[in-house]
This record gives sequence, C-alpha cells and structure tokens, in this order.
Amino acid sequence: MIAAESARATKTYLGVLCLVLGGYGTQAMMLTRSLFEGTVIAHWATLEPETAWDRFERHGRHTEMIWGSKLESEGWQEPSPLSPIDADDRAELDKLFGKRGEKPWTGLNVWQMVQDILGLWDDDGQQLLTHARISLWNANQVLHATAQGLMGSANINVAGLGFDAFPSSTYIRRSLLTAFWCYLQTLSLLFDHFNLTDAREEVRQLSGEMHRAFSSN
Repeated sequence: MIAAESARATKTYLGVLCLVLGGYGTQAMMLTRSLFEGTVIAHWATLEPETAWDRFERHGRHTEMIWGSKLESEGWQEPSPLSPIDADDRAELDKLFGKRGEKPWTGLNVWQMVQDILGLWDDDGQQLLTHARISLWNANQVLHATAQGLMGSANINVAGLGFDAFPSSTYIRRSLLTAFWCYLQTLSLLFDHFNLTDAREEVRQLSGEMHRAFSSN
C-alpha cells in the first residue's frame, strides 16, 4: 500500500508541476487534495496494517459489486440474483463504504485518520494539522463547486467583473508548497519503511534547500 501510494503520488506530483509550468495553478491546487489524502492514508496504514489490508480487500469486492449493479441497471449485463450470503455481504459492505461506494477504502474520513497519525511526526503532527486546517480546506474549496472555488478566478476592476479562463499565476505558490510538502511526507515514509537510508538522507537535504527557497519568496 505504501509503494502503491508512493507511485500514485509521484505521478500526481509530476502532474502538479506540469500544470504549474503551464500556468494552471487552480487545477494544480485540485490535485493537492489527492496528494494530501494519499500521504495520510499511507501513514495510517503503517499503524493499522491488518485493518488496512482487510478493508482494502473488502473495498475491492464492494467496488466490483457496485460496478456489476451499474452495468445491470443500464442493461449492459444480465442480472444475477444475489444469494443470501452475498446479500448479507453486500449489506455489510454498504454500511462500511456507502451504498454508492462514496466512502474511502479505509472506512474513515481524512480528519479521522489525521488524528490517528499525529504521533508519527517529531512535532506531534503540528505541521500535518496546519496543512489539514489550511491547505486541505483550501484545496477542497477549489476542487468543489463552492463560492470560493468559483470566485477564485474573478477579477474586479473599473471595467467590471471578469474571470480568469487562461494560464495565470493564480494559486501557483499555494499549490507548489502544498504539493511539495505532501509528496515529501510520502517519500520519507517510503524510504523509512523500506530502509532506503541513502535516499532518505538525500531527500532530507533537498527538502532543507527547498524550504529555504520557499521562505525566501
């Protein structure tokens, strides 16, 4: 799970960089929501490995059930009646992950997992809490159809109200800072878990340089 989250985070982080370089900071900010959730889940899985694996497997089974139901409802697949055991299993999985599969495979929301993993940081999770309170909240606002998300690209001047629909500097710094911090946490966990000490030290030195770069701006 740690390896999988790290691979996913790497591609997402590269996606953020591509978007930022193109002037699409708002869309990059949306991706930081995924990066934050990924690093939280990866850390939580180290504390609850048996629970994590059990729920991951059950979530996969639940997803297959929902997918089958959707295909059947569209007439793309012949209906298959559930046995009493399958029906009970589906009901239990619905309760854990939601009837539409709207809950994450961990069965917990991000804030619940954040509280569980605070002790994994040297500062008792203060940086994690700061990013959860500020960066995660901001990313959620930008990602979803909120007033802040819709008006984040608004420009008000003497000519009237306009909206930024092309490459710009909007959310560039915020998305870079959030993405860098989240990806750093995931990489550090990966290197620690698999005892990649040389890579861990290289990342530690690089992170110090990057933090100074952010501070200077």
